[in-house]
Amino acid sequence: MTPKMSFPFESTAFSVRRASWECDQSALRDVRTLVFLKELAVSPDQEWDQDDANAVHLLAVDAGSRPIGTARLTDIGQIGRVAVLPPWRNQSVGSAWCTRYWPLPANPVALFPS
Repeated sequence: MTPKMSFPFESTAFSVRRASWECDQSALRDVRTLVFLKELAVSPDQEWDQDDANAVHLLAVDAGSRPIGTARLTDIGQIGRVAVLPPWRNQSVGSAWCTRYWPLPANPVALFPS
């Protein structure tokens, strides 16, 4: 069973779950397209790469199950493609990913060898 977290914020709430590129690609792409391609003007060539297929993805959805944020962890341990839709920023979506799914080890340097 995939862990799930919910955080109420006044009259709004969101939940975070592990997602797969194969099953959740549409939702993941929707958020990343809005944030990276449209808002930040990142080129599609820079945004879409081969790492998506093998990465661990997280998907945040609002109370109506609409996607509001994404993040991924590549097979070499790189956290990236963190995107949260503007209305949901500063609502602890990113913090939920980090504290629940990606706690740092006692020696964080182990994640990023030189």
